[in-house]
Amino acid sequence: MIFANLIFVLSIPAAKAVSATHRQHPPSFLSSPRATSSFLSSRRRHARHSRPCTMAAPTVELTWEAKGITSSPTLPRSGHCAVTLPKGHEYDVLVFGGYTEDESLMEDRGPMGQVPKREVTNEGWLYSVDKDEWKQIAYEGDVPQPRLVAQTVVVDDKMWLIGGWNPSGAEGPSTILNDVWTLDLNTYKWSSHPGLQEQLQPISRFQAAVIGKKIYLHTHRSLDDILVIDTQNETVEKLPISSPSGASPPASRGLHSMVALDDRTLLIFGGAPQRGGFLNDVWTIDLQDNKWTDMTSKIEGQGPGPCCSTAMVKVDNGVLMWGGAERPGQEGEMEGLQPLDEAFLLRTDTDPWRWESVSVAGGADARPLPRNAHTMSLLPPREAGEMAEVVVHGGWWAFVKTYGDTFVGHLKAL
Repeated sequence: MIFANLIFVLSIPAAKAVSATHRQHPPSFLSSPRATSSFLSSRRRHARHSRPCTMAAPTVELTWEAKGITSSPTLPRSGHCAVTLPKGHEYDVLVFGGYTEDESLMEDRGPMGQVPKREVTNEGWLYSVDKDEWKQIAYEGDVPQPRLVAQTVVVDDKMWLIGGWNPSGAEGPSTILNDVWTLDLNTYKWSSHPGLQEQLQPISRFQAAVIGKKIYLHTHRSLDDILVIDTQNETVEKLPISSPSGASPPASRGLHSMVALDDRTLLIFGGAPQRGGFLNDVWTIDLQDNKWTDMTSKIEGQGPGPCCSTAMVKVDNGVLMWGGAERPGQEGEMEGLQPLDEAFLLRTDTDPWRWESVSVAGGADARPLPRNAHTMSLLPPREAGEMAEVVVHGGWWAFVKTYGDTFVGHLKAL
């Protein structure tokens, strides 16, 4: 199974994934997850600042606000998908699928001991920022099977669902999926697209981005081509992508991040290869010239370290990243996968491009704790001086906590 060695990233409670003595609990000298969060952030800042580089003062601020106080999905979840709903819709964000955790029900997982019951889901939930309200969707007719690490995107008034992983699938104990569905965002009725399914190999832990009526897919197989779904003609095309003479394409990866910068450019960041350490490289794909470009060494400033499952959205002057997971490889209690709570802005409106650290504001209880396998959805600015708003929901602190909380972040220039 592709990327099976990264099963721990996805909150899958396989008994062989980790022993009870190696679960990623906070160190014993830290009294709470939030105290542990402060410790981890301090350690990462020290590690970065000890390198020979100059850190510019932040030029943007991300102010967090805790939401979902009186209304939230019934169970915490990770590995889910989320989309921003079209302008004029009653709700702002739609969350689909993922791996839920029920702390009221414990089950025996052998070497892992007693752990909360975890179950893959196909639930859909709507969220309104103004009303601070979550509402479960009551589907009509046929529905896609439960899954996580799939991709969802919006084209016109439909949400497209592609692939993913059902660890308790009907075809066996674990099923990588290649089905394609659309959800009508007015009627909430699902429609399957078997013709597209026949053209796709099973995929999970991949990335999707929309430009016009086409969906671009970057998977672990995307070395000299990427996949393009034409939503009008319902076809899948392999679009050849070449590298400069003598250069190598980006390494095969999953759990990475991708956004469309404009109507001809995709940007890819980081991720996890099947073997070896996590990545923090930056690549672009020019869809008119069909070319890869490695931007990593062309960007000024200090960016994120190697990480995976980082949430990334396109804002007016660049790309905003938050969260994810790193694997620092330290000895002792802190060894293993560690969640992140840092924000970075990659300025793509400057020449050369530039990494900028983001000042984080909001009370301690208003900020999301470190996590990966969460979602971050982009909303238009609602307040004067805002660059954008983002909605973060759910996620996972490896073998410590699955989150069901919701936060709104307000991005402003300083």
